[in-house]
Formats: sequence, C-alpha cells, structure tokens
Amino acid sequence: MKFNDIKKLKGVALDKKTNELKIELIKLQAQSATGTSPKSPGQINQIKKTMARIKTLKRQNELNEMINQAQQPKAIEPKTETKKSKEDK
Repeated sequence: MKFNDIKKLKGVALDKKTNELKIELIKLQAQSATGTSPKSPGQINQIKKTMARIKTLKRQNELNEMINQAQQPKAIEPKTETKKSKEDK
C-alpha cells in the first residue's frame, strides 16, 4: 500500500487496517515456519513496510496535534502576591 493511500485513511480505519495486516503477517510467518512456500515471497516484507508506514502516519498526526496545542494562546492568569507577616515566619 502506498503512503498516499494510507494518508486517506483516518482514525479507526487505520487501526482496522493495522489489525488486518497483523493477522495476515502471522499467517504468512506460520507458513514460512512450517516450510511451506508462500504464494509470493516478498509479501512478508511488503506487509511489514505497510505497517511501518501506518505507524509513521500515526506518529506524524500525533506530533501535529501536539504542535497545534502548543501554538494555541493560553489565558494568562495574573499573579497574586501575598505579603508575609512576621508571624508567618
């Protein structure tokens, strides 16, 4: 799956796609471990790359949200000074 195709997916769809890929990867790794030749040998690497692309996109979205929150102006509260009396010391 290309990165541009992954970008079109949002929130829950990304999680769903990740779960589907994990299940498919487990099946292919089981085939490989038992000695059965998979239908296409490069498919395991392709799935791993797609999962990495999804994780990258999630992290980018997370960082963008953090940046947007940091750029929002915050309400400044005035500082209140209290004078300490000699009795407080």
